[in-house]
Amino acid sequence: MIAADTTDNSGLAACPANCSAVTATLTATPSSSNAPGQKVSLDASGSAANACLNGTLQFQWYINGSMVKDWTDNAFYIDAPDASATYLVYARCSSAQSCIGSASTSVSVGCPNLGSNLWTGPLTVRKTAGLPGAEPDQNLTIGWNGEGAAQWTDVVRGNLIALRTNKTFVGSVVGCSLNKLSASTAADNYALAPGGGFYFIGRGAYCNVTPNYYRYEDPKAIKFCSNNNALPCFVNATCGTGTCTVTKDPQINGEASTCP
Repeated sequence: MIAADTTDNSGLAACPANCSAVTATLTATPSSSNAPGQKVSLDASGSAANACLNGTLQFQWYINGSMVKDWTDNAFYIDAPDASATYLVYARCSSAQSCIGSASTSVSVGCPNLGSNLWTGPLTVRKTAGLPGAEPDQNLTIGWNGEGAAQWTDVVRGNLIALRTNKTFVGSVVGCSLNKLSASTAADNYALAPGGGFYFIGRGAYCNVTPNYYRYEDPKAIKFCSNNNALPCFVNATCGTGTCTVTKDPQINGEASTCP
C-alpha cells in the first residue's frame, strides 16, 4: 500500500536568498595630520551584507578617484598622504558580485612649522666615505644645508653628457635621487657608464618650503592654471574659474607635487 503525505508545508521557511544589500563603512585614523607623509589607517571592517551565501565580503580601494587596490578580502588599507585626500571603498559579496555598497572619508594634511621655511643650498656631491671596493667607486652622497638640519627635499638626477650635447634639460632627466623626504643628505648609487656623467638639482619639497621648483627665480619657472595645468598664466584672470597657482619648470617637467 502506498500512502501520500499531503501535509501543508507552506508555512515552513524557504531557502535563504543571497545578498541584496551591502552597507559599507569607512573610518580613517587619524582623520587629520599635521605634516605630510604620516601614517593613516583606513578601516572598512564594519561593512556588512544582509546575506552572502558561501561567500565573503571583498573590498576595492580608491584615493582621489584613482583605484589603488583591486578587489581583495582585506578590509584595511594603509596610506601616508602628502596632501589632503579623499578615500573611497567599495564592498561587495564575493558570491553575488553585483551586490555592492560604498563609503568614503577624507583626511586633511597640514604643513609643519619649519621656521624660515627656506630650502638651503648649495647642493654638494661627494664620494661616500668608508666604502670598500675597487675604484672608481660609484657610491655618492649628495648634501645640502651644510649637511646640517634636515629639510624636506627633492633631488633630481640627470644625464650630464645629454645636457652638454643638447644644451637643454629637456630629455636629460634620469630620475630622482630623493623624493619628498626630510633629510640633509641622500645616497646615490646609480650606475654610471664609462665616459658618462651626472648632474644633480635640488629643491624644497612639501607645503610651505620654498623654493618648490628646481630653477628658483628662473623666468622659465612659470605658473599654470589650477583647472588646466597645460595653460600658462601670470594672473588669476587667465584661468577663468581656476587660479594661477601651479608652478612648473617646463624644461625638466618639475612640478611642485612631483619629482621630477
